[in-house]
Amino acid sequence: MKFIFLTIISLIFTRNIIYSQIPGYSGDPMWTTTTLMTDEFNSVYSGTEVCNPNKWHVSLPPYSQSTNANIPGTSYCTSNSSTNISIQSDLSATFLRLALTYTPNTTCAYYDSDNDIYTTSQFDYTAGNIWSAENVLQQYGYYEIKFRIPDSPNTNDDFYGIASNAWLWNSWPDTDPNVGIYSEIDLAEIFCNYDDPNDYNQSQCNIHFDDINDSNPYYTLNNTSGQFSIYGIDNGNTTLSAGWHIISCLWLSNKIYFYIDGTLVNGTESLGTPGLLDLGWVVGPSMGNQFNEQNHTLFSNSLPYYMDIDYIRTYHIDTTYYDCNSVINSCVYDVNTYDGKIKKSISFGGSSGSCASSVNTTNPVRMKATDFIQINGNFTVPAGAEFSAEIYACPAN
Repeated sequence: MKFIFLTIISLIFTRNIIYSQIPGYSGDPMWTTTTLMTDEFNSVYSGTEVCNPNKWHVSLPPYSQSTNANIPGTSYCTSNSSTNISIQSDLSATFLRLALTYTPNTTCAYYDSDNDIYTTSQFDYTAGNIWSAENVLQQYGYYEIKFRIPDSPNTNDDFYGIASNAWLWNSWPDTDPNVGIYSEIDLAEIFCNYDDPNDYNQSQCNIHFDDINDSNPYYTLNNTSGQFSIYGIDNGNTTLSAGWHIISCLWLSNKIYFYIDGTLVNGTESLGTPGLLDLGWVVGPSMGNQFNEQNHTLFSNSLPYYMDIDYIRTYHIDTTYYDCNSVINSCVYDVNTYDGKIKKSISFGGSSGSCASSVNTTNPVRMKATDFIQINGNFTVPAGAEFSAEIYACPAN
């Protein structure tokens, strides 16, 4: 956290401007942990159950990637085998390990979306993935994952076409396979660059959604498949270095923001985010089209590929913090008495000396309003104090 000395003459916020921390951090009581979508992965859940089945599916819904079935050995299926999903420890952490492995002629059950049936097939690769249980999905919140992936040297293209994923997603085939509607927010799709196999661990964020008619009534970009997508992070894709990283997403009805290691890197305030479904986590390694363009025997000796998860944390707004009809409008106002709730509007301060206000260094002040936050002068944030002003939306009546 950086602290600054700041004296404000006059400011008005009608969009999201100032941040002293990302949501969920620093103990903001407005953000409450969503227990069934949060896990520290400190130990095996019970017996052969690596993960808590009340929170996670580790092999269901059965799912496989088969982007080019005409090339032998290039498809994979998810597996709950101990070689694909396990709890591990090293000097840095205890963590969930999700592995993509070369396991020739493995029989997997999966959902065949083309024919709307469950079936089995042979696969040469298996991957450990986890999905949020479909009864614990959530609309809106703050979502965070801490993970690490292999740091491949630029002279080695062993992992070309393999990706690590951290998505918010809802398209459960066992809900209703005939319904085409789906929603997806990708906190990270981390891949080897599609055009240059020497670029490793490139991370991008995306938003996709379709309605039941496979069209998008909310927002489109380039009219591509009726989807809205945000591609590119930080003026291009971010290359993740070795070691642990935290990738997170703030999703509210008026905005979606993406963060890498605490830094805001991309987002939108124009997307009709109320059109997205309730979503849950999908996390794990996968194989993409780029892998299928290569001779798979080139890579089999380079596997396994590991995606290690230190934790997944999910937060939602405590509904008692919605105070959306209240207005603060006073020249003389002690900002340290602000209760942290979302107001309709906030206006304070003025040119008169009696209107001066300053944030103390004891407790952070995080102002939130739906319409605007206006500072009319004589407002100071001294060194060591913490202040933020942010526009939120309140639930529809």
